[in-house]
Amino acid sequence: MSTYEYEPLWDSPTKELRTKLNIYRHMIECLYTLDDMEVVAYLSARDGVAWAIKQLDGKVDPDILAEVEELDGRFRAAADYLVHELDIYGDIWRDEPEEYWWWYLDGGQPDPGGIPSAEEQHRWTMEMLKAEKMPGAIEMAEEREEYKTGEEK
Repeated sequence: MSTYEYEPLWDSPTKELRTKLNIYRHMIECLYTLDDMEVVAYLSARDGVAWAIKQLDGKVDPDILAEVEELDGRFRAAADYLVHELDIYGDIWRDEPEEYWWWYLDGGQPDPGGIPSAEEQHRWTMEMLKAEKMPGAIEMAEEREEYKTGEEK
C-alpha cells in the first residue's frame, strides 16, 4: 500500500499544472544532457502534472492534455536509455502509486513499507557495499560514520 501523497507547491491546481508542466517539458527537452540524479529530481514534476489534472477534473485545455500525452510518449520512448544508460531506477526508493508509470519504466514495483528510515538506508548501503566487495568504500563509509557521531579515531 502506498503512503505517497503529492504535496503541491501552489494552492491553485491551474498554477501547479502550468509550473510543473514547464519543468516536465524542460526535462524532456534536455533529457539526454541530464544525469541520473537530475532526471530523478525533475521527475516529480510529472507527479504535479498528474495531481493538477486530477484536481481540475476534466477542465483542462485539450491542447495541454495533448502536450502532456506527447511529452509522455517521448519519455516512454527513452525508457531504454533511462533504464540502462542512466540507471535512474537503480537506487531510488519508490512509494508512488503504480499508476504513476513514470516511476516504473524499469518494470519495478512500489517498495513495500514505503520510504525506509535513515538507519535502514544506512544498513542497506553497508550491506550492498560488503556484497559488492568494495572495501575502500566500506572504510570511507565507516570513517564518515565516526565523524558523524563525533567519535575519535
